[in-house]
Amino acid sequence: MKTNRKSNLKVVDTRSVGQERELEIKRRQREEESWKLDKPEIEARVHRIRDELQTAKEQMDAAVFDVMTNGIPRSLDSSIARREPDEMARYLLPSIVGHYDRCKKVLADWEADDIGCVQFDTAEVAFQIGILARAIFTGSSKEEVDTLERSLAFATAARG
Repeated sequence: MKTNRKSNLKVVDTRSVGQERELEIKRRQREEESWKLDKPEIEARVHRIRDELQTAKEQMDAAVFDVMTNGIPRSLDSSIARREPDEMARYLLPSIVGHYDRCKKVLADWEADDIGCVQFDTAEVAFQIGILARAIFTGSSKEEVDTLERSLAFATAARG
């Protein structure tokens, strides 16, 4: 005669809190690696930012001849979409978006450092772009702008 027996055995997760934390750290490291751009992509993005800044400078230069108006000077009233500085920063350094999105999903105590990373990275990259913008907007020589472009690409790539 057969009897139906039910087992009271349960699957027990034997991972400790420390092991869970270690797995999470590794997952985050892989995620952060996916945010990194290679040097050629960084150089290309810096060059595109330079082109955008160059276009903005050309519009500002032309505004001198358009100032006699009650409205926006025609040279500045453009349909050309320009990125805000923080948008340029997020474009150049995708980790800013990655950290922000990570924080949006869930914010635990040990993830609070991400907020600091977002603030620091945004400020630093915006400042660096500002240096390049200043050189372009003040009419620095092509050689000086080229040097700053290469320097910005190098500094960004060096962040690792």
